[in-house]
Formats: sequence, structure tokens, C-alpha cells
Amino acid sequence: MISGSLREPILKVMSLLKSMDFVSNFPIIATKGIMNDIGQMPHEFVSVFSFFLTEFKPYGRVGDATLVSPEATLLDMPKITGLLNGLTSLVKYGLSDCQGGWGFRYCAETQYRTSKLGELNFNKTSSQTEFTFDTFEGPSLVGGLDNNWVGSYFGPHNGKATSNPIGYGHVLHFPTASWNGDFYSPIIHNADSDGNAYVVKFRYMSDINRAGGCIGYVDASRSYLNSQQWALCDDWSNGLVSNGNWIQCQFLVPTEIENFHIVVGDRSSPGGDAYFDDIQLASGTETTCTGVLVPKKDPPGQLNYANAVVDRLATLLTAGRLEAKSREIIVHAFNEAGSANDGLRLAQELILTSAEYHTTSITKTTTQLRNEFNFPPSTGKSYRAVIYLMLSGGCDSFNLITPHTCSNGLFESYLGKL
Repeated sequence: MISGSLREPILKVMSLLKSMDFVSNFPIIATKGIMNDIGQMPHEFVSVFSFFLTEFKPYGRVGDATLVSPEATLLDMPKITGLLNGLTSLVKYGLSDCQGGWGFRYCAETQYRTSKLGELNFNKTSSQTEFTFDTFEGPSLVGGLDNNWVGSYFGPHNGKATSNPIGYGHVLHFPTASWNGDFYSPIIHNADSDGNAYVVKFRYMSDINRAGGCIGYVDASRSYLNSQQWALCDDWSNGLVSNGNWIQCQFLVPTEIENFHIVVGDRSSPGGDAYFDDIQLASGTETTCTGVLVPKKDPPGQLNYANAVVDRLATLLTAGRLEAKSREIIVHAFNEAGSANDGLRLAQELILTSAEYHTTSITKTTTQLRNEFNFPPSTGKSYRAVIYLMLSGGCDSFNLITPHTCSNGLFESYLGKL
């Protein structure tokens, strides 16, 4: 840190709520546990001298330079972890009790079903947007989801956009197979422009027999998403036979179903051999892969959309101080996340871990390695020590930092422990 100061924890919380358009569904924003998690709460000073000592000098370069940092009084490991858990919970679930959040109700939220108490609404597209088609070109036209598809129980899903294996553009596949159906569209009202039931058109391709690709529907009146009815599958029934080429198919949604979700999946382990593209609603009267024309749609995304969103986030959350390298990493993560809402949430989480969010300074990165520290040799003399145990918990690297580029498989091993 070249100059500036640490931001107080409560100011970081308020910054996120205000800049990311938190909307409460109650007259007041009622929370629990913030004082214990971050060490601060409005009107709850621990003494008449506020939350920290004005003359506090932390260990390290700041203290060695005879400078003070009062806010650093609150930087013990449990509070650092408590603050980050609370902030990321707000981003992922709204005001919730999930994963260290500050909601006062027991955790009942999921990745795609956020808190009824309130949530961050910055730049979000409505989860109730009517589905019409998906090109899988994504918000920045570099691959992704045009719509907010969800997994079983409104949790994570296995659907990924990838490069077309025999052509141009991006398509949908499932690196990991699932027998439950793992990819569901927003709700669709089952009536075309003439009031008739829809057919769902799509393209399908696999270069192996019985690849496991399946597509169908879920009656939206059912309690659970994973009550799908498969219409066409590439399995023992041989409903989909592509022989290594893209085929064009459609299936009819029964007239008696008033509202439905499209469900797409790969049921053949280990997955990754079935590809879908250009899923769309149309008029028709039968389920078939004969004589079907699936028109290409113009993708709704915009070039460099992720860059524009990350730039706005950097302005609002770090006053524009977020460095270029960090922006590049966050934009890449945004585009890899899937839909625009997935990318937004991930970008917010990453910026909340940046040095610029937690300070008021201009930061500078360096590739220079720290000097190796050598402990002084033992004198062999006996001594007495005072050992302080912080029973609130620690802050090890698995809590906060994940390696990214390693030649020894360390990054993959961290993913397996999450």
C-alpha cells in the first residue's frame, strides 16, 4: 500500500449494500451477527472511544514506519473471515443465513432462489424473463448462456457452453453426466401466437452412439424441477441419432400442461459427448427429427459486455482504483461463468477480495519475490513463552486463497476440497 488507509468493516458492508442496489422487502434491514463477525455495528461502540484505538500500530511495515492504522485493530483472523463470508453471502443469496450470512432466518436459499428478505439488484436481469431461445453465445458473445438456466432444486447445474466441435460458434454440452436432469429453462407459458401448445426445436450432435443426450419438459406446477418427462433421447430408445452430424429435431409439449420448463441433460457417464444448440420455441404438431428446420437466431449478447460490467463494478466498489491485471482476470471469470447473472455474481465476489476494495489506496502489484526469511540459530537456552489461543477459529489458506496456475496439480486439488 503506497498511501491511504484501511476501510472500516462497517463501511465495506454499507458500500456493498448501497452501490449494488440492495432492496429490502421489509421497512427496515434487520440483520444478526454482524457485530461478532466484523467487530462493528452502528450505535454499538465497544467503548466511548469507538471501536479501536487511534494510536494502534500494526506489526509490519506500517508499524515499523511509526505510522498508525486504527482500523487494523479489527483485523484478526475470525473477523477477516467473518466479513468476507458475510459479503459473499449477500452477493450469492441476498440477506440470508447461508454460508456465514447476516440474515435472521434459517438458511433456505439456493444459488438461483435468493432471499425473500432482500437482495442486491445491480445490473441483474429478471429471473422471470420469458424464454424464447438460447444460442449459447453468452452475454459477451464468447460462449455462455443467453438465459438463466438453473439446476435441480434451483441449485448449480452441469451445463456448459463450448466451441462447436464441427462448425462455428458455441454450443451446449455437459462435461459431467446426471441421471436427474440438470439443466432447466425459465418458466414458459405453453401457448404460441395462435394459442396452441408449443413445440421446442433444437439441434443435436454426437459422434458416438447412445451418447446420453436428452431433452424434454417439466410441468411447472410440480413441486420439484427433477420430475422431467424426456421427449427425445440418444440412448437405447434411439430417439436421437446424429451419426457425427448436426441433426434438427423438435418435440411437442402436451396441450394440458399450462406452464413448463425445458430440461436438457446428459445421462451417459462420464458425460461430455452430447451437444445441443439453438434451442427455441416454435409452432408445430408433432415430435420428430424428420423434415425439421431450426432457424438460426441472432444472439442477444453484446461484444465486450463483461468488460463494461466489470468497469462499472470497479467504479462503484473501488472508486475506479481496481488495477488492469485484476480487471482482466475478473472479465475472464465473468465470461467463463455462464449467464450474465452468474458472471455478475462472480465478478462481485472477486472484487470483494481485492486490495482496492478494502483500502482507500492506490495499489501496485509486483512480480518480485519476497526475501526468504531465516530464523536465527538457537542459543540452546531454556525460556518461557506465553501462548495465546484464539478459540474463534483461524484463517488458513484454504479459507481465503486458492492457487491458480500450478504445474503440480495444486489448483485441481483445492477444487476437490471445496
